[in-house]
Amino acid sequence: MIKNVFLSVFTVVLSICQFQAQWSSVPSPTTVQLSGVEFVDPQLGFIGGIDGELYRTSDGAQTWTALNSGITANIFAIAFIDEMVGFACAGDGSDSFIIKTTDGGDTWSSQQFPGPSYLLDIVFTSPDVGFCVGYGGTILRTFDQGQTWTEVSTGTFQNVRSIHFVTDMIAYAALEYDGVLKTTDGGSSWTLYDDGVSEILLDVFFIDALKGFCVGGHGQMIRTDDGGETWSPVESGSTEFFQAIHFTDENTGYAVGGAGVISKTEDGGLTWSIEFAGTFTNQYGWYDISYAGDTGYLVGFLGNIAVNGMSTGVDDLSISLPFDFYPNPNQGQLFLKNPPCHQPEIRIYDELGRLVLNEPTSMQESMVINIPPGNYIAECRCADRFLRRRLVVQ
Repeated sequence: MIKNVFLSVFTVVLSICQFQAQWSSVPSPTTVQLSGVEFVDPQLGFIGGIDGELYRTSDGAQTWTALNSGITANIFAIAFIDEMVGFACAGDGSDSFIIKTTDGGDTWSSQQFPGPSYLLDIVFTSPDVGFCVGYGGTILRTFDQGQTWTEVSTGTFQNVRSIHFVTDMIAYAALEYDGVLKTTDGGSSWTLYDDGVSEILLDVFFIDALKGFCVGGHGQMIRTDDGGETWSPVESGSTEFFQAIHFTDENTGYAVGGAGVISKTEDGGLTWSIEFAGTFTNQYGWYDISYAGDTGYLVGFLGNIAVNGMSTGVDDLSISLPFDFYPNPNQGQLFLKNPPCHQPEIRIYDELGRLVLNEPTSMQESMVINIPPGNYIAECRCADRFLRRRLVVQ
């Protein structure tokens, strides 16, 4: 049965709907491609993307604040040492950049590197020691918390797509083609190992010093159990391009990529299955994944953001707002009153995070929509401000 829902006015207490054990869409502050995500803890996180766009959340991705990165190059990866000190790497096709903040993202300083046209990944093994990788076989290293960076010889001109440290001495770096680099001396020297595949590699992750995975083009996934000396193919469950891979423990891992695909393993990477695919209408899918505690975060094409591991039920934040939805639960009539801008945007998502309504309205007019009975998230969006609450249509 389809019910009519009317939008007009009222004021109550904010509640946020969260769902457990599945990936759910959350409001995004942008529609540009997001390529990097980093969460310091389950509340504090940063996302970055095209044209230097950079955002911060302090409430677990419920709301976002735009930051001035100081650059217009594309941001590809973000790494934070603690809640105040963080870095991001970027490139514009001609030059590359590393930007740094020491005040939690309020301000950023930049360093320009005329060599590699793109820097694609950045990690820190201690508060002072960090690495950044990119085009042309580039691996940069710092010993002074990013004040200076020096290039390390890799012996290759292949683009280095990602880097993962298992310990402060042992690390692996995925080349687009030709194999995987390994260091056992903290990044001073690197050895190239053949990966045995012809597809492009885009990310690498190691569970321990010996056991690791690489992912890439057309569902490509390879595995090693001997520290990268030999690699074997793994059935990933998809033919889409995988952009990123991450394990939350020795058994549970996720590979994410094109067409919204998320491939999951619960047996240490022996078998993989598609947990979620196709719900999001982002043709080019997910680009990065970050975990803080038990909560995971995805970013991707068209500014899409998804969250996993949030608690069930409705959390009452006891914040009185000048606008809200009412009544809730309802019998098919929903009112919106006193939105904080002239023409707010109303969005309604189902329990899987799928957008079922996206309509503009105004403070003067009501709007009629049709949605079936069920549980939803209703969102009122005004520029960078959001109201989201659980909506029950009976």
